[in-house]
Order: sequence, then structure tokens, then C-alpha cells
Amino acid sequence: MIEMQREVKEVFVHDRIFGYIVELAKATRENEWTELGLSPRGTVALTAMAKACAWLNGREYGSGGHEIGELLAKRTGYAFYDKEKLFEIAKMRGYEKEMQEYLDEQPVDSLLYSIAMNFAEPKKKPYPFKLIEELVDRKSVV
Repeated sequence: MIEMQREVKEVFVHDRIFGYIVELAKATRENEWTELGLSPRGTVALTAMAKACAWLNGREYGSGGHEIGELLAKRTGYAFYDKEKLFEIAKMRGYEKEMQEYLDEQPVDSLLYSIAMNFAEPKKKPYPFKLIEELVDRKSVV
């Protein structure tokens, strides 16, 4: 984890991105709908988050996400569901094709990424959404 944090801190941020973050923070301070805008610390945190996202997108494979998920599940006592386990459930229920088609439509072959990117307002809830909602309705999961 310490090594990952160090690598995130070293991610290059272009001046245009810094400018965008500053403009975004400024807009939250000048918006009539917000009582308090993004603070200087919030701006630093937003920059750190952008760097972490860039690092994660560049390290989709080999980042240890699977192992971290398993460890988190073990420590919290939650059930652990990875892509293979979700495919296994989908196959048992006759939805393997729908699961694969959904992933094939996504720009990144990552179930979590594709669900997060389409979570706001999917036109028709794809099977992965339904399955995960069903699982989390029954118990806490990682």
C-alpha cells in the first residue's frame, strides 16, 4: 500500500488539469446553490483524487485490486464477489450471455468500471446491475 501511495504522488498532472481543478473550485465558491465552496484543502484532495484515478486507470491489471478486495472481505467478514464469481452465478441462472455482452460493450474490460460509469441512469438495467443489487440487498459484500 505504501508503494502504491508513493506511485500515486508521482503521477504527472498537466498544467491544464491543475487549471481545470482551480476553475472547478472557484465555480463551487461562486455558485448560488452552494453555501460553502471547495476549500483549498478540498482542492488539494481533488488533485490527489485525480492522480489516484489516473494511476488506477493506468494499472488496471497487476494493481493488486483483487487481493485487496479479498483481504478487505476477510477482515470485515463480508462476502467476496469477483468477476469470476459473478459470471459463475450468471451462468447458473442462465444470464452468462447477457453478462458477457454487457462487458463487451464497455470501453474497459472491468466489471466495476463499467458499472460505475453507467450507474447514473442506465436506459435498461443490465444484468450485472440487477445481480449486484440482489446480492447487496441480502448481505454486505465486497
